[in-house]
Amino acid sequence: HLNILEKCLNDEVESCLFLEDDALCCENFAVKARLFFEELPVDWGMVYLGGQHLFADCHPPYCISSHVNIPFNVNRTHAFGLRGKAAMSTVYRHLQDATNWHPGHHVDHHLGRLHMKKQIRVYCPNEWLIGQAEGESDVCEQELSERFFS
Repeated sequence: HLNILEKCLNDEVESCLFLEDDALCCENFAVKARLFFEELPVDWGMVYLGGQHLFADCHPPYCISSHVNIPFNVNRTHAFGLRGKAAMSTVYRHLQDATNWHPGHHVDHHLGRLHMKKQIRVYCPNEWLIGQAEGESDVCEQELSERFFS
């Protein structure tokens, strides 16, 4: 993630979409994605198309329209996008700052802490558009089934 982001910043790319090899689109993806993007506020810096809400019991996603939420902390990096130099630079600096990393945590958790700081505008759909296909996980080193997180 960091290498791709660095290349985007160096090449003055305006936006980037990260889709990992296990990204799996939901049924009726095109229709649901269109509805989401039509309602997505213009100030977005980071958008998650798939993920898992952490701390949702005490900090549930805040619904701003029928298809768009503001999340508190999203885990999973199989489908997210960044837009604008400011947002991409903020994420890049956050990932580079070793003082923010916690032992045993991976990039998903680290980005979730950035969301909680509210330094960039993060949005997600009210229903995940992209899940994770079945296969072996690099993170937990186990064979996992297809997953769309609630």
